[in-house]
Amino acid sequence: MKYLVGGTALALLILGPASFVANRRAYRTTPAPPTDWSRAYRWRWAPRFVLCAVALLVTYSTTGSDGERYRVYGFPLPAAAFDARGADYVGLITPLFTLFNVVIWTSLPDIYFFAWRCVLERRSQNSRPNQRLERP
Repeated sequence: MKYLVGGTALALLILGPASFVANRRAYRTTPAPPTDWSRAYRWRWAPRFVLCAVALLVTYSTTGSDGERYRVYGFPLPAAAFDARGADYVGLITPLFTLFNVVIWTSLPDIYFFAWRCVLERRSQNSRPNQRLERP
């Protein structure tokens, strides 16, 4: 299960910034994407503030291999952990994993808009009549 979560985190860490760049280029190009998409895209920053807070506040409990309970901070990448005695497992990667979690969570709207734009483009291509390309 941890490999699935880690693989998904890595995929989202790559897909999020890539979809951010693709959406930004599409928004600025001519012809512009459909009006509904463009209007909603302008407000993409609003959920980002909430998602940033979520990324910093997500915690969950888990049981280690020794049977001890841990409180883990950060999802999908565990940034820090505390055991039942209060000992912390914080290291040099804690700020890096926290930053990665913020990037993943705040790029979720961009992934959504990228998928929406791809669906709209596919629909517009399918609604066009078949045009035969003539060779000169």
